[in-house]
Amino acid sequence: MSSEKFEDSTCHSCNHFFITHEKEFPYGCRAIDFKSVRLPSIDVEEADGQRCLAHESKFVESGEKSLMKGGAQRRSGQGNKINIEV
Repeated sequence: MSSEKFEDSTCHSCNHFFITHEKEFPYGCRAIDFKSVRLPSIDVEEADGQRCLAHESKFVESGEKSLMKGGAQRRSGQGNKINIEV
């Protein structure tokens, strides 16, 4: 494995990416104030010829633990449990 770290520059791993819930333009990017039928990173690469420079990863690497930017730790082996009261 090479020493270079692979950086995923797709929208799904970007802090600026969001779902618009609009049928015509379901994907959006807050960094460039843009909505699209396709993932914004695809449109940016097609227009500029390079990967999106506004990409900001949702995750921060800290040793062997992957942390979400809000500080919550992702722990393997734990089921996703949600308590909801209505």
